[in-house]
Amino acid sequence: MSGLVAYLSYFTPFHAVSVAVGAVMLLLIGLYWFGYQAYFKLATLGIPGPKPHAFVGNIPDVKKAGGLHAYHIQCLKKYGKLFTICLGRRFSIVIADPEILKQVMVKEFPDFINRYEEISQKPPFGKNLFHSKDENWKRIRKLLSPSFSSAKLKQMLKLMDEAADTLMKKMVEIANTGKAFCNGCRSVLFDNYSIAKFVFYFLNL
Repeated sequence: MSGLVAYLSYFTPFHAVSVAVGAVMLLLIGLYWFGYQAYFKLATLGIPGPKPHAFVGNIPDVKKAGGLHAYHIQCLKKYGKLFTICLGRRFSIVIADPEILKQVMVKEFPDFINRYEEISQKPPFGKNLFHSKDENWKRIRKLLSPSFSSAKLKQMLKLMDEAADTLMKKMVEIANTGKAFCNGCRSVLFDNYSIAKFVFYFLNL
């Protein structure tokens, strides 16, 4: 007991302050490491891009630019057709070079099978092409690939032109009335209309 008292008496107020400062410093170093450790791998890639902020990445820069698309254009002009950005603690490689995109999405697509998702989906919705991962994604991709051959895509071109013409006519009609054209109208008049035409065409209905 006397030994414990003697040990505690060794810690003067000065020592207590030193220990507290040391603990705070360790905490700050730990927070700094945790806030940036997700981005350390970026330095090894050798790909240019804006410097991310701790924890939030480039989200403040995206908001300042007026949205993700505007920020992409801003980075494209500054860093070229290949750059990195971070949304939160996740980093992405943005590609705007057609040749690299062809390499990634066609020639070497089996090596790029998983996609970034903001919200994870539970089955059955989590099993679709956009959310599937690993072997399940490969299986679905293999089944769908024959439906998107060059010959079939050329057949779809005429249908897409017709759908686009219908959309433009409706947009002109709405513009002449002075009313605003909502994005939902575009979705109904073009997206859904095009999909329906493709289905009916290929099923010979």
